[in-house]
Amino acid sequence: YFLLLGEGARKLLSKLTQKERETFYEDVRTIYHTIAEYLKKNLPLRNSFLRDIQILHPSYRSVQYSDDIVRIARTVPGLLSDQEIDYTRDEWLNYSLEHIDETWYIKEKKKDYLGAEIVIYHRIDYYWNKVQINKEIIKSVQSSYLVYKQDLHFKKVAAERLEKENKENLKEAEICKEILNEEDELLLKQKTLQRELNDATSIIADASERLQLALKKKDSIEIDRSTILIHGGNTKSKEINEQLSKVTEELIKIQKKRKSKFSQQQQKRQKTLTDASIILN
Repeated sequence: YFLLLGEGARKLLSKLTQKERETFYEDVRTIYHTIAEYLKKNLPLRNSFLRDIQILHPSYRSVQYSDDIVRIARTVPGLLSDQEIDYTRDEWLNYSLEHIDETWYIKEKKKDYLGAEIVIYHRIDYYWNKVQINKEIIKSVQSSYLVYKQDLHFKKVAAERLEKENKENLKEAEICKEILNEEDELLLKQKTLQRELNDATSIIADASERLQLALKKKDSIEIDRSTILIHGGNTKSKEINEQLSKVTEELIKIQKKRKSKFSQQQQKRQKTLTDASIILN
C-alpha cells in the first residue's frame, strides 16, 4: 500500500523504530479499510434512480441518455401517462440539440498553481431554472427524491433498532445458556440423589431381612447390627428425600423460566427477521 505523507509526518516517523513505523502503517491501513467498508455498506451505490439522476448535470446533455430520462420519468408510478413518458424522450432529444449558454452552468473558471484549469459549476437548480423542460419531470424528480429520503430514514431507524435488538438477543442467549447449565446441574444432582436413595432403600431392605432372620435365631448381635443399619438407612433416606424435594422444586422453577425465556427469544428473533427483511427490501 502506498501512503502519501506530509513533510511534518515524515519527519516524525523518522524518529520511530522500524517496529513502531510498521504498527503506524498497519493502523492507518486498518482505518482506511474500516472507512471504505462503512461507505460501501451505507452509501446507496446500487440505487438505479440515483445513478440515472446524474444525467441532469449539464455535462450529460446528450442523445445517448434518452433512455435514462425515461427511467426517471417512470420512477414514480402513476405520475405520467405512457404518452407523456414518450414525450419526455422527445423533449430530451430536443434538449440535447439545443445550444445552452455555458454561463448557465459554469460559475467560474480559474487555474491552479500548476496552470491546470479548474471549473466551478453553478448549483444544479440554478441551471434548471434557466432550462425549459417539462415541469412534470422536475416534480417527478423532486417527489422521487422525497420518497427516497423517507425510505432511507425508515431503513436507518430499522437498522438501528435491529442492531439494538441483536445486542439484546446476545444477552438473552447468554441468560438462556446459564439457565440450561443450571438445569443440567440440577438434573445431575437429582439423578445422583435418586441413586443414593436407591442405595439407602436397598440397605434398609437387606437389613430388614437380616433382622427377621436374627429374630428367629434370637441372635442379639445380628439384631443390633441390623437395627443400626435400618436406623441409619431410614435417617439417610429422610435426608435424601428432603434434598430431592428441594431439587425438584428448583428444577420445576428453572424449567418454567427456560420455557419463558425461549419463548421471548423466539418472538424477538422473529421480529429481528422482519426488520432485516425491511432493510434488505
